[in-house]
Amino acid sequence: MGSAAVNPIELMLKVIGEHTPRSKWTGSPLGPFRQVANTNRGDIGEEFLARYLESFGIPVIRSQSRVMEWDLEIGSKRYSQGSGSPTG
Repeated sequence: MGSAAVNPIELMLKVIGEHTPRSKWTGSPLGPFRQVANTNRGDIGEEFLARYLESFGIPVIRSQSRVMEWDLEIGSKRYSQGSGSPTG
């Protein structure tokens, strides 16, 4: 038996890497979004949309609670926005 020092953590990570399917998110600039919990994805989507519209001077009112029937008020219309999980 050889006495070569093997770092067990590095070895395990190498084996995991060799046996893990490559994700379509690998290398994507939006890869971190995949790591976020579904509940937080909705918050991210809402805040992104609000800030994007506001950057064009469109006023947006955010709901004060997650349990309200609407998420964003744009103009005089209220919208329930979702991006946590795909539907259909």
